[in-house]
Amino acid sequence: FIFVVLVTLLSLTTYACSPKPPTPTVTPQPAAPRATVSSPAPASQDSWTQIVAAAKKEGSITPYSFIFTGNFATIVAHSFEQRYGIKFSPVIGTGTLIMERIRSEQVAGKYIADTFDSAASLVATAKIDGLTVNIGPLPELDNKDKWRADPRLDPEGHFIGTYVITTTIYVNTNLVKPGEEPKSYKDLLDPKWKGKIIEASPVTSPSVNRVYLALKKAGLADDSFWQQLARQEPRVTTTVREAASALARGEAYIYPTGQSVTMTPFILEGAPLKPVSVAEGVIVSVGTPVAIIKNAPHPNAARVLLNWVISPEGQKIYQENLGVIPLHKDVPETTNPAARVNLDKVLPINLADELEIARIQRAGTVAQLLGVQR
Repeated sequence: FIFVVLVTLLSLTTYACSPKPPTPTVTPQPAAPRATVSSPAPASQDSWTQIVAAAKKEGSITPYSFIFTGNFATIVAHSFEQRYGIKFSPVIGTGTLIMERIRSEQVAGKYIADTFDSAASLVATAKIDGLTVNIGPLPELDNKDKWRADPRLDPEGHFIGTYVITTTIYVNTNLVKPGEEPKSYKDLLDPKWKGKIIEASPVTSPSVNRVYLALKKAGLADDSFWQQLARQEPRVTTTVREAASALARGEAYIYPTGQSVTMTPFILEGAPLKPVSVAEGVIVSVGTPVAIIKNAPHPNAARVLLNWVISPEGQKIYQENLGVIPLHKDVPETTNPAARVNLDKVLPINLADELEIARIQRAGTVAQLLGVQR
């Protein structure tokens, strides 16, 4: 027993006095490279050339879009792909549904959307909710004297507008004869229009909320007006396109909050629709802003798309196919039958208004006044 104890003590002493082996050094491995939106430093030709090269290497872009539909989407895809060799694959839907999808993807860490376009209030809300990033400098934005209206709606540089739009009352000319059109929003309360009005839901569409705010700001209509309009029993559709389509088919006489960008395709196809110059004035805003989504898988391609959209090439395509008033002065303004209204009296909508419109829509203020279920 004594012998075993002595041997054990000797072994422990030897181990304690022997030099310890060096602790292995772990060399951290570099993270996998990830494409990012370039820093918003002043643009240069060299840096933009590098961005375009990186965009071509990314090879594709997935816009989450309200506007890139039908033949317009086909034309945009062809032109953009021909210009840059970048595949254009939009995902289409209403603004609120698209934004919820973006939120879900961000939470799940499944990043698909590169850009998001919709009504200004929804894009502004996406920024507030942390879903967008600074777009950085774009060469076209340096042309400060080229704009009918400045596309830079957001002072923090998260999104840009893409064209000028008007909002007013539209009528079906087969049902509403010349001289019988409402001359004012208050004329909509005439009993003869009961059951003959169509409207897009204020829950899913900001257009009604935009008119609500514009009239309220100008002191032209308070909440009681919308409560009285609800007693006219308007038919309420989910989207603005559904409202425009129903008006074109003669399922309603009047659409009180029609937007030129929505109505143009129907009018160009020969639908019996026309805008009305109302006494309160025409509501004017910069339409369908576009933003780059946080964690976009193709951020360089997204920047190239935004720059192309406000370039003369992109603006010409927007004008020719949507009938919108172009932002860029190098694209001649042509007469748009859907926007042919008297612009002597205008109710302008600015960015602060768009943020308030988003708040009104989220709160369900107009939906409650009209009795629309959220």
